Amino acid sequence: EKQSKNLIKYLGLNWEDNCLNFNKNDNVVSTASSMQVRQGIYKTAIAQWENYSEYYNDFFDKLN
Repeated sequence: EKQSKNLIKYLGLNWEDNCLNFNKNDNVVSTASSMQVRQGIYKTAIAQWENYSEYYNDFFDKLN
């Protein structure tokens, strides 16, 4: 929720509680990802990037 609020604020948009319930929106979706839009937030891959952290070290160092 915190990250979603930060993103919405960064984009200059107003926060609405329904932002957390995007998968319950009945609006028509006409893209190839229409099935994914109806799913909740994907949580099963949290921290999976750490398996590849050795490949990202240089990249992360350049961000600082």
